[in-house]
Amino acid sequence: MKRNIVMGAIAHYQWYKVENFFLSWKKYCSETSDCVIFVENISDVARKCLLLLGVKVIDIPPSECVKYINDHRYEYYLEFLKNNRENYDKILLCDIRDSVFQKNIFEIVKEKDFIYVA
Repeated sequence: MKRNIVMGAIAHYQWYKVENFFLSWKKYCSETSDCVIFVENISDVARKCLLLLGVKVIDIPPSECVKYINDHRYEYYLEFLKNNRENYDKILLCDIRDSVFQKNIFEIVKEKDFIYVA
């Protein structure tokens, strides 16, 4: 059975600014989904916490950090999905800092072959 995927991007954040999102993902969604996060210049504490929770952390190459991550995150998502789409069923693209999970979103959304955005 394919897993689902939650994708997002963060830059220049300390752990306290994003912990609610990742802790709620771990609690409600981690059994059925992977979490892939593109990062630019995050704190060492944030990186360690993400890895401990089982989040796949993908660093944006320093040569690309001149771009504002929020404006270019969809390019990173697309490239990742082009190379990994066959591994995933449902796809959720999320803002991180101002979002939390209150239940497993993948139990609510039934359609496949869609990209959901939150």
